[in-house]
Amino acid sequence: EWFVSEKELHASNLQYMPGEDPIPNMKAIINSKDYEGYKANHPEAKPFKYPQEMKRAWRKMLDDELIPLENELR
Repeated sequence: EWFVSEKELHASNLQYMPGEDPIPNMKAIINSKDYEGYKANHPEAKPFKYPQEMKRAWRKMLDDELIPLENELR
């Protein structure tokens, strides 16, 4: 969806603790972005808002989906 490296997302997920700021590995995630690919699917995308929106969406996914799932599997 965000056109970033799954490897970098995985590394971030492994290191993340709920509420942690900054999000681990966020710089590598942002550096792995393919803005042109993202813009092809989202023509209204703005280059300066793209990383900010991606960061918010990643934190939401970590806190609302991945951490609860990880806790459920323990």
